[in-house]
Amino acid sequence: MKQFQAIPLQTIEKSVITKNFLKDSRSLEGFIGVLRHIIPMTLSSRKLAFYNMFLDFLRVICLKIISNNQKQRQELMVSDSDFAHLLLQLDMATAIDNRVVLHSKYCEAKQFRPLKKQLCHYQFIVQLIAYYKHNDSQAPIGNAWKKMIREKKLDYEIRLCETLINLEKFEVGKKIKSPFSESYYTGSGENAFNNYTKQEFINYVTLIGETTALKNVLDIGCGFGNYIDALTVNNPAISVTGIELNPEVAASTKQKFKDNGRVTIVNNSIFNYQSNDKFDLILLNYVLFYFTHDEKVRLFKHLNSMLSEGGRILVCQYYSGIENMKVSLSSILGDTSLSKKIEIYYANKISYANTLWNNTVDVFKEAERFDKFCDILSSKGFSIYRICPADRFYYSFFIEITRQGEQSQ
Repeated sequence: MKQFQAIPLQTIEKSVITKNFLKDSRSLEGFIGVLRHIIPMTLSSRKLAFYNMFLDFLRVICLKIISNNQKQRQELMVSDSDFAHLLLQLDMATAIDNRVVLHSKYCEAKQFRPLKKQLCHYQFIVQLIAYYKHNDSQAPIGNAWKKMIREKKLDYEIRLCETLINLEKFEVGKKIKSPFSESYYTGSGENAFNNYTKQEFINYVTLIGETTALKNVLDIGCGFGNYIDALTVNNPAISVTGIELNPEVAASTKQKFKDNGRVTIVNNSIFNYQSNDKFDLILLNYVLFYFTHDEKVRLFKHLNSMLSEGGRILVCQYYSGIENMKVSLSSILGDTSLSKKIEIYYANKISYANTLWNNTVDVFKEAERFDKFCDILSSKGFSIYRICPADRFYYSFFIEITRQGEQSQ
């Protein structure tokens, strides 16, 4: 079994990558399209087929956004916008000066139309979503796809599509009203944790515990308590306090742990929460996009007063725009196989789509930016110590934060 590693940020920044395989990855998608027809029709090959269709699904959504915002097209196509970044990631446009220009194959008589294959893939994924939601036995999709959905082999992926299709409602300068309850996002997080992140989290806490005595843990935005459950099962000496703002989710989680004397669930805002205890580990798992920039500044100032001497903050989060860091990290960890390149390739596209979603739907305050995050940490006396992938796709990362001057040698 490969030994678990978390890499110091300074090591990643100093790593020199001579060939970034993500810079010109256009040919990779075509190769994947051929590859999935060569290998046997297994779960892995169907996943490849799904993700290739998923990228076309995103391309059709992008064209619908352009069609729906023609009066604001100048603003929409500014090169530093989240939407423009997504177009470039999907190889749909070219950056010229401070704008992006859509490739001519998508423009016909001033209409923005997807290619035939892309539209077919979009429609197929819409059918997958419909089957996932309604379990319609007459749905025009193959039995193998239905079986994958019933067995939850595509659960996270279909929920992602079910979410991102709402980007079709995007209007420049306006927020999209979320069609989902807050518990929907919490449920998606639970699904992702169980399928992708759980073991990496357990490994990381074990690693921290080698140098830091972990007794009191604070989980901010604890949701349904997935991380709390993993902590308490694997660390019998740890006590955990979970902070959850949503009253329904908090009530459900409190009921879940009602017989566990080491777990306390508090329905409150972290800004209103005060404790006489100091915490050896503070968790922030997929919650930073619920805070504005100014609120994050307040948050880390507050956490500085709550953290024990030598304590750690552990963030789990995804970021777009950190492709070079991903390549450096994968090289240091020896993850340079073709399969790893394919996994990172798709994960990058998803992160840019989710960044656009986080910035446009009304339940989130703003998408997370890695450079701004680092600036906030520095201004409040923190620094990033180590990083490791939270999943095999290099989609999300565990980011270990210490007070400046308290890093382990």
